[in-house]
Amino acid sequence: MDIDLREALLGLEDRPEVSFKWDYGTGLVIAGSHSARGCACLAAYSALRAGIGKLFLASLEEVIAACASFVPEAMFVPCKSILDLPAKTDFSKMDVVGIGPGIGLGAETEELVQEVIDICETEKIPLILDADAILLLKNSQFNLRGKLITPNLREFSQLISLSVDEILKDPGGYAEAYARERSAWVVLKTHNTVVAAPDGRVYVNRTGNPGMATAGAGDVLLGILMTMLCRFDDIFKACCVGVYLHGLAGDIAARERSKTALIARDIADYIGRAIETKNQA
Repeated sequence: MDIDLREALLGLEDRPEVSFKWDYGTGLVIAGSHSARGCACLAAYSALRAGIGKLFLASLEEVIAACASFVPEAMFVPCKSILDLPAKTDFSKMDVVGIGPGIGLGAETEELVQEVIDICETEKIPLILDADAILLLKNSQFNLRGKLITPNLREFSQLISLSVDEILKDPGGYAEAYARERSAWVVLKTHNTVVAAPDGRVYVNRTGNPGMATAGAGDVLLGILMTMLCRFDDIFKACCVGVYLHGLAGDIAARERSKTALIARDIADYIGRAIETKNQA
């Protein structure tokens, strides 16, 4: 792999003196439900911490109410029903869309994901499918061409009908095969997260630590990846930088807070320190 990850991270800080928020991308997170509200907060918060210029969060009204004080920098699209989300959101203003954390697995959710995929396909907007949006893939006919999916091992196990233990024998190989088959980009979250491109390129990340095995860490990664897709034209580079930054922030958080006490919010809070790190990639 010929990407200088350290140089790429330092480049994120290279902002011209005359800068505007729209220079750094506008993103939309679609996340959360009645029983899962924190994931929406973490994804939105992390995208902003990673440097996205403007972030919209679309969700149910009660989710928005829970997130408003946690991440007041976001713009909110509150809805009474998840099926209202596409009509209430101006996708033409978005540079990237992330969907999935905590949205649920019902028929309405599947309809929502399909509609968002169709809109992003038409508008040519980069789309990341995460968490529940991935679990819906097994029995759906979603078009994944050019899309990015971010499964953890259990989610990927359901997608390809293999056990986690079997996947762990060759996570890079299985991720690459799925990326080729579906013409999609795959970020397979494991102890050494794998990035697989449709053209066969594979990157195995070496940052990160066991303390990151905590609820919400994947939501933080979603937010980071959304920002990286706004900052880098090359999707493979964006994904590699994103997973490297995520793990590096987790490493700094573990040193400061300990692996045992580390929570997902800590990873997001140390993104800035990770961007400025002098460690070699």
